[in-house]
Amino acid sequence: MKGNQSIYPVERYVTVGENKVLFDDGSHIIYVNGQYRGNDEIGRLMHDFSCTDPDDMNYEALAKKARYYK
Repeated sequence: MKGNQSIYPVERYVTVGENKVLFDDGSHIIYVNGQYRGNDEIGRLMHDFSCTDPDDMNYEALAKKARYYK
């Protein structure tokens, strides 16, 4: 998406003539930027998802499972 954001919420609209009406079907679409490395929860999680060494991970629960499967 090239916006360097951690997440991108998606809203769907129906075009009626010149107007756009929110298509409120209850679905929620959120794209997560896997390359994001900010100093927040999502940035640390994206780091962990691409990390090859469990000892370098931020979240111990994820590191523990990575050690188990490696």
